[in-house]
Amino acid sequence: MPLFGPGAAPDVNYLFVDGACLQEMIQSTLSRYFGGQQVYLDYASLRGGHRKVFFYDAVPVRTDGETADAYEVRTAAKLAYLESVAREDGYHVRSGDARRRRRVGMEQKMVDVQLTVDMMSFASQGVFSKATLLTGDLDFKPLVDALVAMGIELTLFFPPGQTNADLITAADRAIGMDVSWQHGWLAESFRKANPLPIASHVSPCNDLIGTVLHQWKDDRYGSCYVSSVEDGFTLVTGTTNGTHCLRVDFATPEIARLYLLDKFGLVIPQFWEG
Repeated sequence: MPLFGPGAAPDVNYLFVDGACLQEMIQSTLSRYFGGQQVYLDYASLRGGHRKVFFYDAVPVRTDGETADAYEVRTAAKLAYLESVAREDGYHVRSGDARRRRRVGMEQKMVDVQLTVDMMSFASQGVFSKATLLTGDLDFKPLVDALVAMGIELTLFFPPGQTNADLITAADRAIGMDVSWQHGWLAESFRKANPLPIASHVSPCNDLIGTVLHQWKDDRYGSCYVSSVEDGFTLVTGTTNGTHCLRVDFATPEIARLYLLDKFGLVIPQFWEG
């Protein structure tokens, strides 16, 4: 029987964010797709339908021999960032220390413990019946196991390709935060200026769209072609389920190549340069 009792906090969902995981994931995607641009997050989009967001991150500790002034300068940007997150509606920041260890690099102290304590405490008090945890850290598997056993409906947001399968399968629901998810968390002005391709399934499959530029055969998708259309380009594959084809509309060939490979495992031949 759940500690909070049946029927407590119906449909209340809290989001718990491993800040280091989020930042590493976003920066990796910005580097891969958009040349490493620095982009503000749309924290309202990240929050989504969650009642509250608890955000966990670490501030580097003062090193031996480091002056107070030098430490203040070194950590100013991090502290300003966490303060800006804390000012977002519904957000609450929990910060700890980050220490550098030989052969390991920066290691967070107390942050992971605080996240675990908070989730277990809130769950046992009946504050929420659902929770979402954004992390790729296998160390949180015991926490996920415990919350699921308590009757909490636990969703895991995780970085695809970087998360242990044991953590993924422990959650009630696991969603890989691919480029489409992450793009939706970026500032609206950036999203409009840097749109992702739009994928859909269409039928019939034999209607050519626009002016065909290149055609080729793919082992998985069959006959594929890229055509030029008024607003950019369109890619159409052979049938994906016997009746429908995959159609992808895009403006930037370089981004389309990455997107199609990451989302569908489909390679646009290198001979096509857009």
